[in-house]
Amino acid sequence: MAALNPADPRLTKPIARAKSRNIFPLWENKAALESMLANAHTRLVQSESLRAWVKRRGIEQMLIRAELGWCRNWFTIPFRDRDGQLLGAAARAGTELSKRVPNKMTTPCGQPPLLYVPDWVLWVTAPDVYITFGLIDAISLVQLGYAAASPSAGQNSTNPRWLDDVQKPIYVVPDKGELSAAIKLATALGYRGRVLELEYPEGLKDPNDYLQVLSLIHISEPTRPL
Repeated sequence: MAALNPADPRLTKPIARAKSRNIFPLWENKAALESMLANAHTRLVQSESLRAWVKRRGIEQMLIRAELGWCRNWFTIPFRDRDGQLLGAAARAGTELSKRVPNKMTTPCGQPPLLYVPDWVLWVTAPDVYITFGLIDAISLVQLGYAAASPSAGQNSTNPRWLDDVQKPIYVVPDKGELSAAIKLATALGYRGRVLELEYPEGLKDPNDYLQVLSLIHISEPTRPL
């Protein structure tokens, strides 16, 4: 349970990044970060060729809603609070870059772990919410109509205290092989926590893989329960 202890310093300590390899301004410089993310979003919206990866992942409907962007071979994802104020960001390596970098995800220098909520209105109004351990997975569930969120820095960066004000069922949806981490988080959430273990057929490993399959057979309407 150490990884989920709210006092664990890993949950609040800013994540170090090599500045020379980081596409983002410093996390503290919100004005520069906001400008960079806006430019990246415009670039992605205006380029059909750059949107190929987004379309292939099945999340093209979230392009505007999630303010996805493109900067120097990275897909950018802004994090906002429920009032629309910028909290931080993350970026996912594009197809070719992901073959050359050790980590497919990066965040601004100095940014601590954060809870990423792609759609706050849905998060507040939905009868239940879902926690994934990946940003693209959270975006995928939101596109399907489910209120979802994800820690910004992987499963072990999840702070249960982020969810103190959520007084409704919280389903933790693990990737293939992440069941133990999901159980730990659900246990830390008390009576609200449940684990929703998806069946992963051959070739599927996470919620986004499910969305890609749904996209291929043109299923777009959300159904309940997941």
